[in-house]
Amino acid sequence: MIVRRALATAALAVALGTGCGGGSDAGNAASTHEATAAATTVTVSAAASLAEPFDALALRFADTHPGVTVRINSGPSGRLAAQISAGAPADVVALASASSMETLRIANLVDEPVTFATNRLVIVTRPGNPSDVDGLDDLERVGIVALCGDSAPCGSYAHTLLDAAGVDIPRRRITVGDDATATLGAVANGDADAALVYLTDARAAGDAVSSVEFPESSTLIAEYPIAVVTRPETRRSAESTAAHSTAVREFVAFVGSTDGQAILAAHGFGPP
Repeated sequence: MIVRRALATAALAVALGTGCGGGSDAGNAASTHEATAAATTVTVSAAASLAEPFDALALRFADTHPGVTVRINSGPSGRLAAQISAGAPADVVALASASSMETLRIANLVDEPVTFATNRLVIVTRPGNPSDVDGLDDLERVGIVALCGDSAPCGSYAHTLLDAAGVDIPRRRITVGDDATATLGAVANGDADAALVYLTDARAAGDAVSSVEFPESSTLIAEYPIAVVTRPETRRSAESTAAHSTAVREFVAFVGSTDGQAILAAHGFGPP
């Protein structure tokens, strides 16, 4: 039997439209079970920094939703938003950028977004911090610094923090990664001496890098919104459409549930 999970906040429940349908409890439970039990695939476009926790969320969700497969497509938030705008298939979108999500909302491509997690930037260095990096200003003197590209929110966050701190890194000493994962990889692989990446990516890298937290990071918190993509259904029967819609909305609800939030916290994400 499909078990509906409580949402972490009332706002998330309202935004998803759960818990407000008519009819008897028995009838609703039966119809939900029948619809969700049908084999269906939920396609999720998730920011690169969400790849690992969303893989874990997908596996846990599948355990309690027989017949439902969750497929994760990860990449830079800006690129994912552009793909959805161009018609790429997606049922759910979870980004590291409120502005990219707002672009989709204004275009009526998603339902009302809800913030489900937070993150912040840290400096990563080669193991043991051989350059003795202690803060943002030290990035002016180390060899090569890796920063996220323009299509990834971590790039915008990094430049905002550097500009606010008055730190000017010569362009010739900057290497650019597509997203936070690739940017961290430049340090882990020895191609850069330091990088500005998400705390969660630094944590996932383990001993491959050393992390340096700096006080300015608390002034710029990355908020992660999630939303259901509203593109009309095609090539589905009425029955399969109902099953698919139910699975999509239950997955989004699961992300905001107590169990979903615990998985995100285990990967270093903060609460919404």
